[in-house]
Amino acid sequence: MKQEMALYTLIEEYYETRITMGFYRNGDSLPSILDICAMFHVAPATARAALHSLEKRGHLRIDARRTAKVIDRADPAAKTRSAAVYFAQREDGMRDIFEGAQLLFEPLWQQGIAVWGKEHWQLLAQSLAVPPRALTLPVRCYAIILNTLHNGLALNFFWEVIRYLRFPYLLPPARPGAQEKLPLPGDGEQAWTDWLGQYLRTLSATRQKDLLSFVEKTKAEFQLEQIPQIPFRWSIYHRRPQFCYSLVAQLLRDIASLRLTAGEYLPSLPQLAQQTGTSVSTVRRTLRILEALGMTESQQGRGTLVCAAPARLDVSMFEVQEGLRFYREALQMLALTIRGVCGATLEAAPADARAAFRQKFLLLLEQGQSQYSFESCLAFIASYGPSALVRECYGELRGLLFWGYPLALLRLDAQRLDEAYHQIVRRAVDCLKAEDWAGFAAVWEELMAQEERNVDLWFVQNGLDALIPVSAAPAASPGETAEKTAPV
Repeated sequence: MKQEMALYTLIEEYYETRITMGFYRNGDSLPSILDICAMFHVAPATARAALHSLEKRGHLRIDARRTAKVIDRADPAAKTRSAAVYFAQREDGMRDIFEGAQLLFEPLWQQGIAVWGKEHWQLLAQSLAVPPRALTLPVRCYAIILNTLHNGLALNFFWEVIRYLRFPYLLPPARPGAQEKLPLPGDGEQAWTDWLGQYLRTLSATRQKDLLSFVEKTKAEFQLEQIPQIPFRWSIYHRRPQFCYSLVAQLLRDIASLRLTAGEYLPSLPQLAQQTGTSVSTVRRTLRILEALGMTESQQGRGTLVCAAPARLDVSMFEVQEGLRFYREALQMLALTIRGVCGATLEAAPADARAAFRQKFLLLLEQGQSQYSFESCLAFIASYGPSALVRECYGELRGLLFWGYPLALLRLDAQRLDEAYHQIVRRAVDCLKAEDWAGFAAVWEELMAQEERNVDLWFVQNGLDALIPVSAAPAASPGETAEKTAPV
């Protein structure tokens, strides 16, 4: 994920939101570069680049050796309307997030905090006590705790949700000398965990209520009741153009599903570019990645041949490492969240959709294709998940999971894929027959955790230890590691 661009974008959006929605007035000074660096845990060059971009867009004036000054002569009523329009356009999405986020973020939070000891709590308190503060206490706590997982994908998803909501950016400035404190409880790590969870839930509920009250009031004031809605979309950032990675996943899916068969030649570069709506250079990069994954072979004068299975993976290629990292991090997210998500989806889905889902699993068993149950389960959740947030998240994770297809072929070979998953998928089918949704979800959690362990073992055996999240030993303050691991 493109870390520098992500951090740069967060800072730019943060101050643009505060300027255009009335937090800052014309002539106000922004914090110093050093203070901004302390807020967002970035290098001075990153902070300066964000402010210079705002200057180019007419929001700031930057003078040498002085803090940036806000240039904004918009009428206060216009600013209120700007905020009202932004949130009114996202009201449905915000309500959905407030209701559905627990299924996705609570398990990640629990896993992140499960490995904590007293030293982590001390570091959390130290980090939150350092002024100036950029975001609300719940947002900062979640970011620090999720950082413990060392899962860039999970952090990316969290920050994308926060950027969509934006309301943490719009809190009024603290009174002079006021401190937002986190009063840690007494001894007992479980007591700390329980207390913090309840504290953050209560505080978040208050923030949500305030925001929805603002939306209801301003919708009527500015006649925004019929305004079109803008849904949440998860944008996963990459060091290279995203189309390249998405296209790799798409072609891997076509190979795995036999829409592209071994021995078949892919269309020419211009044809593929036209079919996929991308450039020839993007297609060329995509095919280089597929060849490094062992799923295609370039033949001079003939084209690109689809391979039945990889002879090896060229893990020295950066894009391959990046794709496998996404795959590993997607597996971890699935292993931690799928039990609750899957159970809630089966409860919410229409009866005919559940019947078709059960029939699909039975057919996979009969045809000796148990390995395709992963795709079937995630596709079902992406279609019938209990909230739009869940459907969006699992739709993206579903695509990333195809990066593991070449690895599965190497680990097990094509003939043993069904054998590897047949028994556990049989148990899942038995649960579906009995309409034991909780049992099915538990089996699926077991399967995803098993797959995560197997992939970790393969990574270790093949010198890819760096792609496995490290333990949460607190070698540094959670804030000090944020720029390295949090693709904001």
